[in-house]
Amino acid sequence: MDFVNHLWNLGSSAGVGWMVVAALLARASVLDSPRGSDPRARFRFAFSLFTFFLVLLVATAVTATLRGSSADELRVVTGLVGTLAGVGLVSVVVFEGVVRRFRPNIPRIVPDVLTTIAGLVALMRASSHLGLDLSGVIATSAVLTAVIGLSLQDTLGNILGGLALQMDGSIEVGDWVKIGDLSGRVSEIRWRFTAIETRNWETVIFPNSVLTRGQVIVLGKRGGQPMQWRRWVYFHVDFRHAPTDVIAVVTQALLAQPIRNVAATPAPNCITMDFDESSTKYAVRYWLTDLAVDDPTDSEIRTRIFFALARAKMSPAIPAQTIFVTEHDEERAQAKREADYARRVKALRGVEIFRDLTDNDRQALAESLHHAPFAAGETMTREGAKAHHLYILVSGEVSVRVGGIEDSNEVARLKAGAFFGEMALLTGEQRRATCIALSDVDCYRLDWGAFRGLLEKNPELSEQVAAVLVERQAGLDVVRERVDGAQEATRRAESQRDLAFKIRTFFQLD
Repeated sequence: MDFVNHLWNLGSSAGVGWMVVAALLARASVLDSPRGSDPRARFRFAFSLFTFFLVLLVATAVTATLRGSSADELRVVTGLVGTLAGVGLVSVVVFEGVVRRFRPNIPRIVPDVLTTIAGLVALMRASSHLGLDLSGVIATSAVLTAVIGLSLQDTLGNILGGLALQMDGSIEVGDWVKIGDLSGRVSEIRWRFTAIETRNWETVIFPNSVLTRGQVIVLGKRGGQPMQWRRWVYFHVDFRHAPTDVIAVVTQALLAQPIRNVAATPAPNCITMDFDESSTKYAVRYWLTDLAVDDPTDSEIRTRIFFALARAKMSPAIPAQTIFVTEHDEERAQAKREADYARRVKALRGVEIFRDLTDNDRQALAESLHHAPFAAGETMTREGAKAHHLYILVSGEVSVRVGGIEDSNEVARLKAGAFFGEMALLTGEQRRATCIALSDVDCYRLDWGAFRGLLEKNPELSEQVAAVLVERQAGLDVVRERVDGAQEATRRAESQRDLAFKIRTFFQLD
């Protein structure tokens, strides 16, 4: 019974009851915190002290029972440990259970500092209550404190720097920063250091004193604005092309279709930067919304630029200091020309509206085709636009969408051998759909002027082309609904005459 009495008296004087309540509340406060998070680490530390306190409490009661005395030395140690445990548990309840409910982004150093101060004050009061005189210890430690302070100047500077960074909010966890030649995302701010995660999956540790004394650039951050960072992509084009033409071609390619991780406002733009020895230097400026993918987005911008220049027959500039020595081989050049010509003729044979052309007419038309490559994601034609040319797909895949550019508005997909834009070429109608390249697309473009020359030599071709178009449209109608045979024949004949008249009128042949 002596042991129980000692244990009860010690527990009552130490306030074990309210500490148990505090432990339960602290546990409830961190239940919704993720594993390994700072709140759970704070709770584990405080609960470990509380468990150690209970062990010391039992040991003190056992010692007092065996010795028949109060075991003053062990009682003092138990009281001090209990004080620290109580302060830790109350700190978890206050900051994790109450304060963070109203201010979830409070810097982690604030509860650390306040808990430390509260712990020191509580230890002083507990020491006085337990009869432990600390005045002599404080007096004799003044010199030692000065020596330690001088030797720990850098450490203290880092601690104060971490306190300043977290209190003023100049740098926050999640910010993208640039320090010297290194850039990365702030992953955590500790008392002594700040951790920066780079795009190379490296974690760089910066002492806080370095950040407070030096220049730190916070990327993509401006008051009252969304996070986005302006990027520059440079390229060179030959002097033969006017800057206004180059800027117009590149800007149209950048704005035709949204690009992933590129802000719509401000919109991407192209400017002339300088005149070099052998070329004009340009730059595309765009605003990056996801700072983790800077190089991949730069690459997508360069791809758009390359294909846009290729379509406009604006080749990138060759550096002046580069010398090419090529042995002229007329047979090889002739073979390349013949291969390209055969490819054009083959493409025309796949176009249904040109199936009745003679070989001579098809060969003449092949000479007029323009090579028109597109990058994945580019808009090839836009619904409602006026563009009098037809595209013949050689490779790649194209999405046909009506009423918008969203995937849900897709009505068809075209692959190699298909063609589109025939009504715009032959009758001048506005584009009926938007066509977007799903992959890199290689195709040929047939313009209004080239087809007009063919019609001037063969006026009867308008009737043949009209017949093919009417047949193609009728096939679509049959799919949509069943049509009476006699009525369909009459309607086809009328549509053919009407369409042939529109073709001749559009090409000014009547």
